[in-house]
Amino acid sequence: MMTCDDAKQVLVEMIFAEPDEGQAILAQQHLVGCSACQAEEQRLLRLREGLQATPVEAGAELRRRIRLALPRQRPRGFTGMLRLPVPAYLAAAACLAAVLMAVLLARSVPGRGTPAPAPRPAATVVDKAPAMFATAGSYETAVVADGSAGEQETPPPDDR
Repeated sequence: MMTCDDAKQVLVEMIFAEPDEGQAILAQQHLVGCSACQAEEQRLLRLREGLQATPVEAGAELRRRIRLALPRQRPRGFTGMLRLPVPAYLAAAACLAAVLMAVLLARSVPGRGTPAPAPRPAATVVDKAPAMFATAGSYETAVVADGSAGEQETPPPDDR
């Protein structure tokens, strides 16, 4: 069984804070049979109602101390975002992206990186001699093995 002094301490916690659940049950059982503790409960409830109804104006010194105790708010927008701590994985990803871009740019700039492969010759080799091509025009073009272009004059088309 709970004494009146113990019950009064638990009553304060029950009315103004969060009491231990087991202690609150014991205090409720004590209140059923104790008129002095019931009167104390009524007095504490009126006190709480009076405190809630009375507006409290904090003095300048109290407001200053409260502001100093509160964590600083960061500015919103882009400048506020710059002041946020960057997780290590984001910093590593940004570095990796920068290195990858540098490598890709170095390969795409002419004169840097690996040289471009030499162009393959357009002519095919017949009997280890390169084939010779004649310029196409009004002549028929043929490729011969001796390296000379066989040119034959073609007659103009017959309009008849």
